[in-house]
Amino acid sequence: MLLPTIFLVAVAWGRLSLAARDPVHDGGCQCAAVDYADAGSYLVDANNDGNFSYASEFSGNCSDAAIASILKDPDDNEYDCTSISPSPGQSVQISECDIPYYDMKSGTWQIFIKLPSNITVTRTFFLTVGAASTVVTTVRTHLPSCP
Repeated sequence: MLLPTIFLVAVAWGRLSLAARDPVHDGGCQCAAVDYADAGSYLVDANNDGNFSYASEFSGNCSDAAIASILKDPDDNEYDCTSISPSPGQSVQISECDIPYYDMKSGTWQIFIKLPSNITVTRTFFLTVGAASTVVTTVRTHLPSCP
């Protein structure tokens, strides 16, 4: 029953982390986290059969390069992720990694994004992997009768 609460706190914390940090850049190409922000904590649904994916926002002069990235798990295993090719007018890019959500485990994960000038952006975050659940609450009010 605590998972939805943890999820809400984790998402709020991640958004606060994102808002408080500056984008990492190499002088011409800038990269900022959209979802899994550095130092964030998140819940991953172990029942999801899709592959792990993450979003990055790019700005500046990034459009001429394919940007490579790798996901590293708590045991230091590495998973290739699809390359990102930012283009003008499409600043947010999604990369999918070679691990399904149901194969992930709780712990500290890292994403390494190599920018065109060989600067590597690192995001380190904590994932709690478990089954998501839904809690339904019904609120009833009783108003006093008028005389």
